Amino acid sequence: PNVSLNQAILAAGGFNRQRARQSEVSLIRLNPDGTVTKRDVEIDFGDSINNDSNPPLRSNDIVVVGRSSLASTSDFLNTLLSPLNGVFSIFRVFDGLGGLLTPSSRNP
Repeated sequence: PNVSLNQAILAAGGFNRQRARQSEVSLIRLNPDGTVTKRDVEIDFGDSINNDSNPPLRSNDIVVVGRSSLASTSDFLNTLLSPLNGVFSIFRVFDGLGGLLTPSSRNP
C-alpha cells in the first residue's frame, strides 16, 4: 500500500529491456466487493501518482508485464524449432560414430 505503480515497477528492478513490453502493463485488482477488474495502464515514469497512468497500488493488486514483439516471436520460433534439436543431435551422434566406423587411413 501507498506505493505507486511506477515505484513498484522500479523496486522490482524495472523492465527487462530485451523481453518486456515497456509501454504498458496490466493492473489486476481485487475490489472490496469481491469482483476483479483488469485494466491496461500506459507507463510514463515521469508521471506523479494519479489514477490514470500511475495509480497507487492496493493490497492484492497484481501487475502483469507483457512480452515485447521480439520476445513473443523468439518464444514462438523456439517452441516451433525445439523438436528439431533432438533430430539434429541424433545426426551429430551418427556423424561422430561415422568417423569411428570408417577404415583408418593409416599406412600398414
